[in-house]
Amino acid sequence: MKRGDGSDVSAKWRLSDLAARVVGGDAGPEELFEAFLAATVFCERPDRPGFLAVGGPGDGIIPVFSSMEELAAYAARRPAYQRTGCDWFSTIGRDLLGLLPDGYDLLLNPASDHALRLRRHAWQRRPTIHVSRSSSVRSGGSS
Repeated sequence: MKRGDGSDVSAKWRLSDLAARVVGGDAGPEELFEAFLAATVFCERPDRPGFLAVGGPGDGIIPVFSSMEELAAYAARRPAYQRTGCDWFSTIGRDLLGLLPDGYDLLLNPASDHALRLRRHAWQRRPTIHVSRSSSVRSGGSS
C-alpha cells in the first residue's frame, strides 16, 4: 500500500473499522491517524467552494465520512436531504487536512456508533528543537 495516495481501495473500510476499535479501546490514535491519511474520505459539498461546517471557528466541526454508506446514513437523518439527496466531494485524508480552515475540528462518521471528534491540534505539526548534551563532545579549542 502506498500511503496517502488513495491507491488502497480498502483504506476507507479500514478507517471505519479502526474508528470503531478506537472507541472500544482496542486501537490507538496513531493507527487511526495513519489510516485517515491514506483513506479516501467524503464530505458534504456546500453551494460555494469550501466545507460545510457546523458552528464557528474555535469550536466548529466539519463532518467527514469514511465511506459513501456513512455519508448516506448521515444524510438520511437530515430532512433537507430526504427529497433532494446530498451533494458531496471526496479527497484523500492527507489532502483534506491541508485544506481545512483554521478553528475547525473534524467529526468522523457522525451518524455511526463510532463517531469520533478529531481535534485539529492533534494533527498539527509544530516545529521543535531537541537539544542533547553529551560528555563526549568537547568544545573547540587548542590542546
